[in-house]
Amino acid sequence: KFSFYKQWYQRRVRASKHLYNEGCLNYLEKDYAVTTSLLIVYHNELAVLLIRTLTTVIHRTLPKYLKEIILIDDGSTINITAEVYDYVRKHQMPVKFLRNERQLGIAGSRLRGIKSASGEVIAILDSHMEVSDLWLEPLLHIITTHPNSIASPIIHMIHETHYKQYGHHHPDLYTVQPQKGVGIITMHPYTDPANSTRQPWEPYPSAAVLGGGLVAFKSTLLEYYPTSLQGNSWGVENTRLSYRVWMCAGGAWINPCSQVLHPNGNDWNLDRYFHDDSADLYVKLIYESVAELINYAEIDLQKDQLISKTTNDEDKQKLIWDMSDEILASFDPEKRKCNDYTWYARKLMPNFFTYEPDQFEYVGTIQSVFNSKMCLEIFENRVASYFCRETFPSINDNHLHGFTRNGNVRNGYNNNMCWDSASQVPQTEVQMFNCHVKSPTEGQSGDSQQFEYAEKTQQIRHKPTERCLEYVGKGSKVWLVECSTYKREQRWKLNIAPWFYER
Repeated sequence: KFSFYKQWYQRRVRASKHLYNEGCLNYLEKDYAVTTSLLIVYHNELAVLLIRTLTTVIHRTLPKYLKEIILIDDGSTINITAEVYDYVRKHQMPVKFLRNERQLGIAGSRLRGIKSASGEVIAILDSHMEVSDLWLEPLLHIITTHPNSIASPIIHMIHETHYKQYGHHHPDLYTVQPQKGVGIITMHPYTDPANSTRQPWEPYPSAAVLGGGLVAFKSTLLEYYPTSLQGNSWGVENTRLSYRVWMCAGGAWINPCSQVLHPNGNDWNLDRYFHDDSADLYVKLIYESVAELINYAEIDLQKDQLISKTTNDEDKQKLIWDMSDEILASFDPEKRKCNDYTWYARKLMPNFFTYEPDQFEYVGTIQSVFNSKMCLEIFENRVASYFCRETFPSINDNHLHGFTRNGNVRNGYNNNMCWDSASQVPQTEVQMFNCHVKSPTEGQSGDSQQFEYAEKTQQIRHKPTERCLEYVGKGSKVWLVECSTYKREQRWKLNIAPWFYER
């Protein structure tokens, strides 16, 4: 398990290559007039790794900012305190050792450290990292500029075989799209538009920050840092914290001038936190993040969408609702007058939309009038017909279709894909391609993606070719053919989703 680490620590701590832009040096010119407590939680960590982390922090942080180092041993079964203490003492750095007699998990341990800190600012790092020169000042700039915010560095990865720095690890936001079977969507940080005036050394907003490295005022963390519902586990506290500071405070920001290194973008400590029930616990952590998020949804429709995108299992949906109530008891966004989920999503996700009437004309299933047992679905990236669901499909089902107000037809399984037909042959299939426009309300889609539903004739017409969708009856195929109001094969019934008009 530790073979990578054993070889890594034997290598010399690499020189700090700096940076993206000379403009980063501007952060050195300001005196931020704050003191910082560095907080590191570890569990059965190798002493050499923790010492490596401390080496880079001590040598690459200005002494005027670093007031103390707080090390929290979260119930380890191996004792490295003496070895680490000897190292820190040699560097005359104030250090505070705390030990949890029983394992509290990463969130509980960090909260203990936050409460015991004497610095005005808390810097949180994983126990196996390297920081670069000038890693702290850009983050202090963010939190002194944006009150009640949290700041995060760029986290670079160290390759597991050649140990070189490569790429950087983006935050993962655990929310609403099915992936890996547990409802994860990987959300990259906010990207500026092409005409952005942001300079390369300036911070940018991020929908979420990684838990391995963040900086905030102690008062901010005391107010917004969440407690885990899963006891002594690791995970999602960074996501839940990001939700809270965005919708209730000053937001989460990344400064490209602050950079740290983390082995391979992964935390090998996870096996030590997950123990034997890792699969079940991992899913519950995802549910916990969704449970936090739905407390900010303003209408039940959004809550149902978020939960349905995560799981179709009724028992698991109930578990998310129960988690939501438990979180709400200690942190109520309405009482705190926080912004809602739609505000958050539209501010930080340019492609965000929900199935609401201001964006869609119809949302529901599409049933053949010629053969009422058959409904439209997406199969192998094309529009096809299949036996209708016995119950109304969930939000993320491939039987759910939405006619947008700009002429697209999007599918529930992947709502960034649109019906499309570029062929001019007499009969052709309808394929699924990336939507030409990102928002269901802004601008017009490309001609090949323009469809409309005629309520009077019950036909679905492809506007550029004036052809209509027809049920073929052979296998699952449907075709675009010449329109005819006399053919029942071209008639389709829209079964509107029961929640569509709810506000």
